[in-house]
Parts: sequence; C-alpha cells; structure tokens
Amino acid sequence: MFIDNASTDRSAAIVQEFSLRADCRYLYRQLNHLAQARNDALHLSQAEWIYFIDSDCELQPTTFVELLVHANLQDLKTAGWGGAQNFPIDGEFLCLLQRFRQSYLGHFGSVQMRLGNESENESVDHLSTSHVLYRKSSLLEISGFDPRLKDSAEDLDLSLRLKKSKKELTFIPSSQVNHYVASNFSEWARKAFRNGQWQTRLAFYNTEIIKTQRFWTPIILLALLNLLFFGPLFNSLIGLFFLYSLVFFINYKTVNLKLYMLFVLTHGLYFIGGVWGFAKGLVDFAFSKQAPRNTKNEWISQAGK
Repeated sequence: MFIDNASTDRSAAIVQEFSLRADCRYLYRQLNHLAQARNDALHLSQAEWIYFIDSDCELQPTTFVELLVHANLQDLKTAGWGGAQNFPIDGEFLCLLQRFRQSYLGHFGSVQMRLGNESENESVDHLSTSHVLYRKSSLLEISGFDPRLKDSAEDLDLSLRLKKSKKELTFIPSSQVNHYVASNFSEWARKAFRNGQWQTRLAFYNTEIIKTQRFWTPIILLALLNLLFFGPLFNSLIGLFFLYSLVFFINYKTVNLKLYMLFVLTHGLYFIGGVWGFAKGLVDFAFSKQAPRNTKNEWISQAGK
C-alpha cells in the first residue's frame, strides 16, 4: 500500500515501476494533509504493525528488523517503538547544525536527536513519525492522528495521547535511519518556525504539552518580548543579547560566532513561530473553540491491485 500525499517529485513514477514487480496498491491524495494521510494508511492497512518514515530518511539494512523483533517481544501495553536518526554531514552548515543538535538546547531531550550513541533501550515520552513502528490497535484505540494538525506536531500530539492512555513508547538505538534534513539554513529556518508555531498552537486543544519541556521556550521568550516592548527599548535589547550569550556559553563553552548566530536565529524563529501559533490558536478558539479541522479524504487516482 502506497499513499502519496500530493507529492510533486517522481514518487508516482517510482511506485508505478515497483508495482509491476510486486503486489501493491497506489493511492494519490489531492490535498496535502499529513495527519489525514497517516490516518488513511492506518485505516486502509490490514497489518498488525504500522511503520512510518519521513521522505527524507533512508533505511539501513537492519532498521525495520530491529524494531519488529522488539515489538514481538513486548505486551499490549507498549504502543510504539522508535529508533535513532543519523544526520549525514556534508558542508559547513551541516557541521554547525550537528554541533547545535548535540547540546540539550538543540534537541530538548528528544531521543531521535541524540545521534544514536546510546546502547540501552529506554521508555520515552515521545517518538517522531520520521522513524517509528506502531501497534495498529493502539492507534485505533485513540482514534489515530488528530486531523486538526495538518502538517506538523501530529506525532507529538499522538505521543501525548498514547501516554495519557497508559501506553508505553520505547526507544531502540540499535535501529537507525539516515535523516537528510535541512541541508541549508533556509530549510532549517522554515522547520524551526513551523515547529514553534504548531507546538504552541497545540496547547489550545491538548494541554498535556504544557507538562513537557517543549512548551517553556516560547513562554520564556514571550516574557522577554514583554520586556522588549514595555521596558526601555535599548536596555531590553542589551539584556536580551547578554541573556542569549550567557545561555550559549554555558551550554557550548566555546567562542564560535557562526554557531552562536545559528543558536540565536534558531531559537528566535522558534519564538516568532510560537507567537504566531499563539495568535492563530486564539483565533481558532474564539471562532470554533478548537483548532481548524480538515477531514476531507480526496483520492484523484488509483493504480495497481
């Protein structure tokens, strides 16, 4: 089963070639809606396990086997198994990004961002859908992904609801993928803004996120913004500069202007995205008491069996 979420590359042609050699079905979605596409896969699949991987990830020989072996050994209390992500380095920007990710301020506790150096499996609060195997029945119990989340934070919301329903999530570092993400700053900037927007917006209809460390960055930066506008402008800017510098040097213990700028710009974009998401969340709540919902399921072509 292949579900194409309104791709614009050669996905359709590649799947059509593959379908000539294997028994498969290809479905193309007219609307680009990630959460709903994942639900389509969940409801159309007849398998016991559902594996999700991002389009910019590359499987390694034992990636899926490692997850499935552990899944078969655990009871129904465990809903998902995720692995580590390796970020291939090619160029100066990716070297800087690697150093940024290696710090807590670069990954905020996310196991997928720890570079796969751990050797022990562990129970975690969140698994990214860029590399995760779910038990289908566990997802159906909580009605799958929330279609109100169109293209981001749908996996974080899912993890929060699974944990609230007393399900376990397990990180397996021996299962790894190569994640070719954000090869330049413009791509990274878009991701940072989007993540800041949706993680803040998510709080309007899933307050469990407030219990995690992910929500505190926009709250702290929002307080700094108040100082910036309601206090003396010059003093606030100087104070903000020294605060960023202090946090940076405590975290990295180095003098590196390019890394410092990446740090400031990334968290600045988290903040701007968070403020935008907060405003959008207020509008959503004011007009409908919930985030926007889009559950359309539009297929425009089918091929294969």
